[in-house]
Amino acid sequence: MPNLPKCLSNIRFGSFLTYSPQGRGISEISNKSRIITYGIKDDRPGYIEYCISRLKEEIVPGKRAESLASLFGNDVVIVPCPRSAPMVAGALWSPRSICAQLVQQGLAKESSILLERVNPVAKSSTSSPERRPKPLDHVRTLGISKQIELVGANKITIIDDVITKGATLIAAASVLKHHLPDASISVFGLVRTISYGEISAIMEPVLGEITVTGNDANRNP
Repeated sequence: MPNLPKCLSNIRFGSFLTYSPQGRGISEISNKSRIITYGIKDDRPGYIEYCISRLKEEIVPGKRAESLASLFGNDVVIVPCPRSAPMVAGALWSPRSICAQLVQQGLAKESSILLERVNPVAKSSTSSPERRPKPLDHVRTLGISKQIELVGANKITIIDDVITKGATLIAAASVLKHHLPDASISVFGLVRTISYGEISAIMEPVLGEITVTGNDANRNP
């Protein structure tokens, strides 16, 4: 595939909340983190709106999420990260709802669907670690929407609901960077997975980096 975008070696990422997957943490706070995360992923009424309102409260100077301010603003175009399968009418797509709330609450200039899934990949959330798609699997199965011809943005943030290792997000950024080489591109997952057990707090904003080593993605922190 001669026009296949080159996968980036690293990308800046941010996230706001944490959660402990089923079968890991058993504390009250870990259980509550799952309730919130499933509410976000299933786009249940009120969950995304509330979480974005808390992000807006905390993103100002002196607050816990101050470091995330660089990912948002009235000069930033936000892009929902595609699902694992091509879009069909009526399908659940929580990143699009997150983007809508970010715009509505004044944290972004506009939301634009610039990326689409052309061919399906396995869902990371339901796959064993060894079978989860790698960054290049995502690069090969992502495409660009016709709307990209209308984008004049210098700053773009790709938005996802949950970030685990970051393979989907760094691949999405790679595809966008291939077509918009002059744009500054970052990624944001509203929730990040904490895979090693209990969590100490649900609201744990971080600004970090996703890197690709070998053929896999790694998130730090």
